Amino acid sequence: MSSAELTDDAFIVTVSGEADALAAPTLQRELDVLADDGARELIVDLLQVPFLDSTILGVLLRSARRMRADGGDVVLVSDDPRVLRTFELRGLVSSFRFERTLNGAVDRALAAPRTDD
Repeated sequence: MSSAELTDDAFIVTVSGEADALAAPTLQRELDVLADDGARELIVDLLQVPFLDSTILGVLLRSARRMRADGGDVVLVSDDPRVLRTFELRGLVSSFRFERTLNGAVDRALAAPRTDD
C-alpha cells in the first residue's frame, strides 16, 4: 500500500494484492491519517486488487461516511467485475463513487472546484 498527494486536499491510496483482514488495519490507519490531515477526496486505487473481503469493505465504508460527514468523498477505482460485484452484492454501490480508471478519478479530482480555508 502506498499513498500520494494529488492536491492539498486530494490523495491517492494504492492498494495491491489481496485486500483482507491482514491489510485492514494498515488501510484504516492510512485513510484516517489522510482524513485527519484535511483530505477532502480520497481516491482508493483498487486496480491491482483481485479480492477484497468484508473487513476491507467495512474500512472503506467507515472512511466514506467520515469523509462525507466532513464534506469530502471517497472514490474507488476498479475495473475488475469481481471486485465491483462484491460491492453490489453487499448493497454498497450507492455508498461510493466509482471510476474504472485512475486517470478518470484523477481528472475528476483536478477539475473539482477547490475551497480555500
